[in-house]
Amino acid sequence: MLLITAVALFCAQCFCRDIPDPAKLKELEFMVKAINIEDARVMSSTFSMTLDVYNPNSSEVTMGRFEFRFYADGKKLVHGRSEERLELAKLETKSYTVSVDINHIGAGKIILDFINGKKLKDKKYSLELAYFIETPFGDLTFTLIVPDEKIKEALWKD
Repeated sequence: MLLITAVALFCAQCFCRDIPDPAKLKELEFMVKAINIEDARVMSSTFSMTLDVYNPNSSEVTMGRFEFRFYADGKKLVHGRSEERLELAKLETKSYTVSVDINHIGAGKIILDFINGKKLKDKKYSLELAYFIETPFGDLTFTLIVPDEKIKEALWKD
């Protein structure tokens, strides 16, 4: 019985050593690398958003889910979600691409502005992100907002 208890404690110690401490877990860092139109049609479009994701933690983490909302002049233009898991070793950066479908009816005002020749650069944009880090105790949720100037840097490199 003593041997079984010792083995169980040893295994638990090994298992818990690799689990990030939620109190010490640092937020992942995201950089928008590109936003590309993949397919444009009359009623809908598809674009891809490529992010560099950096893990500043001293242990491996797994991002289990990713959600976002993209706004132009305070109006929700698009929202999306990815269930793709991303495993990041400590201090590692990886690319993460999300595919998004846009219904033009929902994005009507900005599409009309574009058709009428209004400058899209003059709009104010924001991108709200939420991601979920998997742990044995459940997912930890992190949120962040990418400001207008960072989005414009990614969209218009001039």
